[in-house]
Amino acid sequence: MTSITARGIGGPPPKRRIAGLVGVIVFHALLIYALVSGLAQGVVKVIQQKVEVAVISEPPPP
Repeated sequence: MTSITARGIGGPPPKRRIAGLVGVIVFHALLIYALVSGLAQGVVKVIQQKVEVAVISEPPPP
């Protein structure tokens, strides 16, 4: 029968993993707050600006 190592199932999660998880949660909370409070309106205005597109084609082969 195999034994479970210290890095296996049942051990406490490493501090670095907890810090990363907390960072992701805080980032998403701030992002949601910005969207709900209307802080993203400036970003939307920049994205909605006119975009010009030009099609550049190669000349036909001789």
